[in-house]
Amino acid sequence: MPTAAPAVQPSSPPSPKEVRFSDTSSIVTGFSRPLTSEEAWLLFDFETHSRGCHQCISPYKRWQAGAPLCHKGNHLSMRIAETIYMQKGKVFERYTRFRRPSQVEIPHTYTYLREQLRVLEESAAIRHARRQDEEQRPRVRVHNDSNRRNDEPHRSSSTEVIIEAARRDNHHRRDRYRQEEPRESRYHDQDRHGYREHRSEYRHQDSRRDRERHRTADAEAEVNVREHRYRTQERRPAWAEEDSRARR
Repeated sequence: MPTAAPAVQPSSPPSPKEVRFSDTSSIVTGFSRPLTSEEAWLLFDFETHSRGCHQCISPYKRWQAGAPLCHKGNHLSMRIAETIYMQKGKVFERYTRFRRPSQVEIPHTYTYLREQLRVLEESAAIRHARRQDEEQRPRVRVHNDSNRRNDEPHRSSSTEVIIEAARRDNHHRRDRYRQEEPRESRYHDQDRHGYREHRSEYRHQDSRRDRERHRTADAEAEVNVREHRYRTQERRPAWAEEDSRARR
């Protein structure tokens, strides 16, 4: 006869439940996706072309030497730059407004493709650094203030650079500035000497028209004088001329 299982006493405490947290190193920070068919063919074409072309082999070394890729390699590189990019050794797809960029899986045998992505990454970093240097560089602005004296130095408000006034005896400076200045600003900028120059050119055109008008009037007056002399001179008939010749 089987023995019955011992009954659990109600006064016995229940066994405590253990609560464990996962390690922080195992937390998933992102995910990667495989290449699409279009991306896979594009990367495959660039890798096979780089292995067979002597101008596109080892793109990173050629970029360091300042040598460009061939026409086909440059075209494929531009298409790759529009599709994916590299950041700190990882390859991501280009950002779109519909979804966030995700990491892309690339075959480990595509060495020349990774070199080209590294070239694109370092080139973008260099352009960004140059742009920041240009933005942080102080700009010197020259103000043309006609109310202040010419011998009084002008202090720029944006920087600590003192700009002294130019001398009046330098006649070549304004002529040189007019030659290098664009034509639109010469006629449309009235804050500087554009209005005076515009007015002087009109005066030059008016003086030329006046000279032509005077020349035409002088020619017409001379023609009128000749015509008047011809009409008022004494004339004799033809038979009188023949008679005077016969008498001689």
